[in-house]
Amino acid sequence: MLDKIFSLSPYIRLAGMQGSDDWPHRDRLIYDHQILYVIQGSGYIVLDGVQHNISAGTMVIIRPNQPHRYIRDKANPCESFWIHLDWENRPDYDWPSAIYENKSSYWRLYDGVLHYPEHIRPDIDLGERYELPDIIRVQDKEYFREQFQKIYEAYLTLDDTWHLRANAAFYNILYALYNDKVQDQPVAVDKYSYQVSKMIDFIKNNYQREINVIEIAEQGIYSADYASKIFKEQTHKSVSDYLFDYRLEKAKQLFFNLELSIADIAYMCGFNSDTYFSSAVKKKTGYSPTELRKIVLKNVNQGGHYD
Repeated sequence: MLDKIFSLSPYIRLAGMQGSDDWPHRDRLIYDHQILYVIQGSGYIVLDGVQHNISAGTMVIIRPNQPHRYIRDKANPCESFWIHLDWENRPDYDWPSAIYENKSSYWRLYDGVLHYPEHIRPDIDLGERYELPDIIRVQDKEYFREQFQKIYEAYLTLDDTWHLRANAAFYNILYALYNDKVQDQPVAVDKYSYQVSKMIDFIKNNYQREINVIEIAEQGIYSADYASKIFKEQTHKSVSDYLFDYRLEKAKQLFFNLELSIADIAYMCGFNSDTYFSSAVKKKTGYSPTELRKIVLKNVNQGGHYD
């Protein structure tokens, strides 16, 4: 597989910095590869509908025709270096630059489809051993920052040698990626899409009050019916079942406070009556809340978990 790496002929066409500004709140598509490297702050990148946390030392590889969007952390927004590149020589090597640098054609990248499919680059195939994941957390953050900064500074000069200097730094990045500067542990990937994550966050922040399925589903941006559908596909639970299970989990945690009655716990967890709480818990677990409380306390006293 090394022959695939040795045959690479990367062409960096654009380089820049991402500041604290927002991206449009919809997916973008690009014709080539883009690599982001976060130097400070935090935020989220959504790739193919899956949301990933990003922070200093995170490298993101965005692939051709891959739906993606950036969501900034308003309290601590990201700053990143970025480059657009081809991995191999192409006769239309400079065509994407004209699209990206023209304001009207750039905004068409948010149309949901690329209008010139003949210019979409193929994804790079380095073989299983050398395949680069979408999200990479590096160990030597300063080293990677220095290399991306060299690419950026070379691009700013646009002199006769800038491509040579940029490629030299890019090869340093590739070498570092394959030379144990990347953390060995798997990269943490968010389990749910951005829309479903929004719905789950809403449940966690509002379970104490009376909320309904429509109100939760509306957090998913799409229609309530579609949001409910993708919620069940990803969590394997309906919205109402997930809400009930989350409330029950919180109720179990409150069982340890013996000053709270079952009715107190029911209302604190968003159940509109202790009667409904009792019947729903009995149906779900086979025990009344009082019986379940005794079981939870007994399990913990014996050194087990409260589940």
